[in-house]
Amino acid sequence: MSTPFAAHIITADADMGTPEVVVTIGDNGSGEERPIATYPISDGEDAADLLWEHGWRTLDDPSQADVGYDIVRVEPADYEQIVQHVTLARERARIEHERQDTAWRAVIRHAMHDNASATALAKAAGISRERIYQLRDNRR
Repeated sequence: MSTPFAAHIITADADMGTPEVVVTIGDNGSGEERPIATYPISDGEDAADLLWEHGWRTLDDPSQADVGYDIVRVEPADYEQIVQHVTLARERARIEHERQDTAWRAVIRHAMHDNASATALAKAAGISRERIYQLRDNRR
């Protein structure tokens, strides 16, 4: 049976931003891969060791897709550790979403109290004028 998991190993040589290992899961229906876990990788750090430390077992040698970019098939070796990692990442994302949402609401509310155009704000925010007035009045 084939594993639906793959690790995309991006090193500094790839010139693709932050060096990291991104583990994805493939969707059997669409064939699309979805990222499920990301682990920063340091220069010279062995990706297989990093994956093992985070609960993954590599199944094959890297198939270099490009300079500094490899893909390996992986499978879970420690589901508890993996679930703990993705749960923490999920919680961080939830907190960041709440922070962004609070800031978004505050800026719109402030703009309305400074007599900005509700129509212009609605267009900029991609929401209705009615929603702008709800935010101004602090109505969810």
